[in-house]
Amino acid sequence: MNGTDVATATWERYSTSDVRIAPANENFPYTEKFTGCGLPGRFISLTPGYISNRKVGLDALHDIYGTPNKVIVHEWGHFRWGLFDEYPRYDSFYQDLETGNVEATRCVRSIPGEIRNIRTGKPCGVDDYNSDGLPDSSTCVFIDDMEAKTYSASIMYKQYLSNNEQFCDDPTRPGVPDTVAHNPMAPNEQNNKCQQRSSWEVLRAHPDFEDTDSLDPKPVRSTDPEFIIVRQKLQTTTVLVLDISGSMEGERLVLLQQASANIIENVLPMGSRLGIIAFSEYATVRHDIVEIDSQDTRRSLLNSLPKKADGRTSIGRGVELAVQKLREYESDPAGSTLIVITDGEQNSHPYIQDVLQKTDNLTVNTVAVGGEADGELELLAVHTGGDSFSHTDKSSEIYLSFFKAAAAQMSQSQVTDTVIDADFVSIPLRETFTNKFHLDDALTGGLKITIAYIWTLRPADVSFLLVRPDGLPFHNSNLRPPRFTTEPRYKQIKINLGADDVVAGEWTLNVTNQGSFQDDFNIVIQPRVKEGTTPIIATAQWAVPSVTPPNRQILFVFVQQGDTPVTEARVQAQVRLNTNAQENNTVTIVPHDDGIGADITKDDGIYSAYFTSFLGKGRHGVEVRVSASHETKLSKGGLVGYGAASNPAFASEERTIVTEYTGDFQREITGGSFECTTTDCGNSSVDLYPPSRIHDLSVVRVHDDSLVLRFSAPGDDLAAGSATKYEIRYSANFTEITKDFQSSNIVPENWITDFSHPRKAGAAEKFTIKLLDDTVGTTLIFGIVAIDEANNQGERSNLVVLQSTPTASAQKGWPPGAIAGVALSMFIILLCILIVGLVYVWRRKSAPSKSPCNGHHPVSV
Repeated sequence: MNGTDVATATWERYSTSDVRIAPANENFPYTEKFTGCGLPGRFISLTPGYISNRKVGLDALHDIYGTPNKVIVHEWGHFRWGLFDEYPRYDSFYQDLETGNVEATRCVRSIPGEIRNIRTGKPCGVDDYNSDGLPDSSTCVFIDDMEAKTYSASIMYKQYLSNNEQFCDDPTRPGVPDTVAHNPMAPNEQNNKCQQRSSWEVLRAHPDFEDTDSLDPKPVRSTDPEFIIVRQKLQTTTVLVLDISGSMEGERLVLLQQASANIIENVLPMGSRLGIIAFSEYATVRHDIVEIDSQDTRRSLLNSLPKKADGRTSIGRGVELAVQKLREYESDPAGSTLIVITDGEQNSHPYIQDVLQKTDNLTVNTVAVGGEADGELELLAVHTGGDSFSHTDKSSEIYLSFFKAAAAQMSQSQVTDTVIDADFVSIPLRETFTNKFHLDDALTGGLKITIAYIWTLRPADVSFLLVRPDGLPFHNSNLRPPRFTTEPRYKQIKINLGADDVVAGEWTLNVTNQGSFQDDFNIVIQPRVKEGTTPIIATAQWAVPSVTPPNRQILFVFVQQGDTPVTEARVQAQVRLNTNAQENNTVTIVPHDDGIGADITKDDGIYSAYFTSFLGKGRHGVEVRVSASHETKLSKGGLVGYGAASNPAFASEERTIVTEYTGDFQREITGGSFECTTTDCGNSSVDLYPPSRIHDLSVVRVHDDSLVLRFSAPGDDLAAGSATKYEIRYSANFTEITKDFQSSNIVPENWITDFSHPRKAGAAEKFTIKLLDDTVGTTLIFGIVAIDEANNQGERSNLVVLQSTPTASAQKGWPPGAIAGVALSMFIILLCILIVGLVYVWRRKSAPSKSPCNGHHPVSV
């Protein structure tokens, strides 16, 4: 590949790409996937090193991971079709419930191989086995037979195996051969996340494979993929499309001016291009598109912001004029961005539907202000792959929304500032608002603070005291331009400190209202990234742009430093219904990275939470605060998603995770908005959601006649509240319990001890099951579902196995070699006892001699 092979992006954006090629800590192909079974991932990650087949030690990456075509198919299975890995992630071995043999975790089961000691290369012996009868995975590894003809699946197992070219299928389905028969017993992620379903069972439910009822693929013209590699534009073009209809007059217009000014002054870098359109029933050009190449250009853009609002509303006319100006500026405006903000319903032609097609190949980000913004506004974002935001009166959401909307089309290296705190506060006259915030070392490249007031104050009526961690004060009287400026037109006071003034640690900001009236303030803390550092970045998004209960909505929060996950952070999200009403329509949720409930994978730096507490029909926006706890760590080497298996014959070493504490940090972001579409949103009289699925059921055998089950409690409505009861079922037949869980045996209440009622979601549950005599000595499989007060039943949990047979080294799963070794040892011991006995008898009759078991020469008998 060379420079001529790479085109310049048009409408494509790195942040929304399907396949991303960028440097990373490791050349490991993976898919960032945080969604459930059958649901798509976020993107496929490849590195320049992998693309160029760079060598690692003596081995090339294509040897380590296999041929690129199979790696891409493996990752496409994660990304497009929502499949999971079938190689072992946690449990490398298990005991087959039908044969009693120890098996390596693999799919398909007909893949032959040997369990070998990692250090010696020899077959694992008795000393390499744990007390549970399974090989110690830190010592033993399964070596697949690369060339055997007994298998052709699964490519979601180890894609580098030469004969792995197919997906596995349901072994109970007529016509499925052993070479592709799914292994539902293997303790891998596909079975755990997809409830023992094979890859093909998941694929057949996907729209790509509709009406596929055989093993034969659909006829297609060509199976050769075509990849176009593009480089993101270095210069970006943005047009602000601002509503100045009559309903925007007053506080909303002031906020519009202030948030727009922040984009112009603090967000868009030099070299960016910006234009400004204003609309009511007509649209006007407030500023032609211009390249930002000096502070004079920024001042010119600032001076063009609208000063008054009046008239009716035609959103379509504003969009139409913005597209026209883009085409006049450059012949192909593909890849440019519109930021459209409005608070009203369309009541003048053209409407959004009339101009929707004109936005093709553009990105339109929308900001709905108040509860009456037009319901079709989000069509612009959905049609172009943009983001939707909402701003509620008496909040600082507009700053976060404008920041994210403007930064979305920029590369990460272009985004040099970040918002760590945005507060809306009302400060009475003669009173002081105090805000403490923390700057980590990566954010000491500079510091911008905007103190924006809304109503009647003048800059002289506002005083501030900013105290550095070492006690050095900054205030109105000891700062001079450009470190301290005022903008009376837009009612702003700005503090702008350079890198020499900024140190890491806890800062304190005091803002005092010295005017004659109470006023509303937006206070925005915006530090600059220190040169040569990689900051911790937090982003958030909703799973879907609109939801109709009982369909599910999930908030995802991503916390990473580069491609390294940040684990055990504090994450709190405040969801607000966008309404004109004055009541406090907010609810707080806490996303977790614990592998429970909505969270698919523990410790991948992706924090997830179901949202079911809808506040009514309409738009719901969210502000997310992320900060460090004493346990927050960087997980270097940790996986963010699911990826290709590496061939141990070529890989120089296993992936290892090294953790280090992050120290204190804080971030504040928006996750955009979604719309709840029906009157059932917020209707507490209708119970639409069951408890969530239990993912972490485990069993501990404490006696021959009892066991302890442990798991994390689900909620009443998915992961909120407490379930009403649990229903535990068991079976001695693995296939029966996986295919028809509801027909399996129910564990009676009198079997269960030390349990009263379900606990709050997320709490640890534990109870003991007393087994009856006719089940002791039998291998049993257990599963559990949670049920709420409306009798809504959650999905079946992961399955666990109780190996109840008390004897049986063989039934413990030792391989034939290990069993033979034990038998030989017992034979030798018995032989020694026999010889000693004979020698004792003989010694009674003759001179003393030595036993062969005490280390001396043998004696003939």
